[in-house]
Amino acid sequence: MGKELAVKPDESLVRLGALARNAAAECSEIASAIDSLQEEIGKLMRTGNLTLDGRSIEKLQETDRLSQTLCCLARALERIDPELADLSIDRSELSGAIGLESVAARLLAD
Repeated sequence: MGKELAVKPDESLVRLGALARNAAAECSEIASAIDSLQEEIGKLMRTGNLTLDGRSIEKLQETDRLSQTLCCLARALERIDPELADLSIDRSELSGAIGLESVAARLLAD
């Protein structure tokens, strides 16, 4: 099944359960920000301060799909199998894969 994962308490490791919880929260927060942005754009359009062509409206519809996808991911991550939640992976390896330090800090918090 691939690389074995260590299951020992160690600050160099992050538990999958914590990672999944943090990722779910991050997805939900981003989805909420997208929804707020859509509401603001809608207000601007209703007041006549913003007009959009057909292509721009299609792009806005894509943001709705992104928001819905993030909500789906959040729900899936919240349901990580409890048997897997205590497995751990290397924190620095995962941080490197994530790339952005601020995102890594939120995702890898215990």
